[in-house]
Amino acid sequence: MALSANATYVTKSGDLINVPVKTGATIYNGALLMDSSGATPYDGTIGAILLGWHFGDVNDDASTSPTKTAKIARGGFGVLSLTVAGLGGTIADVGLAVYATDDGTYTITNGTTHTVRVGTISRFVSATVADVQMVADIFGTAGV
Repeated sequence: MALSANATYVTKSGDLINVPVKTGATIYNGALLMDSSGATPYDGTIGAILLGWHFGDVNDDASTSPTKTAKIARGGFGVLSLTVAGLGGTIADVGLAVYATDDGTYTITNGTTHTVRVGTISRFVSATVADVQMVADIFGTAGV
């Protein structure tokens, strides 16, 4: 489900960069972002330009001047205990690709629309939760 509040992820490593936020966009902590005349939450659009994950201010509403910035991690970091749909909850999950269907929904199912590979399962926790190594090479055009 798309984020409607802050996501709390425990992460390790990864560098943060600042990117201008699209005027009027609300960005929650942990959201996967795309470029749409500024950073905005990824909505599953095939062909969207992915930027990275936002970590920082809560509810970064940029409806006023000056333009606010989102702190973005561009991958190469781990997220511990991430909810991921489709897991088997066994060691066989380790190494599977993880896909995003919007700014806060993850699955191991590579659908034909609205999915982009964002990481790899590094440790299974349960049938719905795993540690995920987010990849640094996803950035660019989603699903193309």
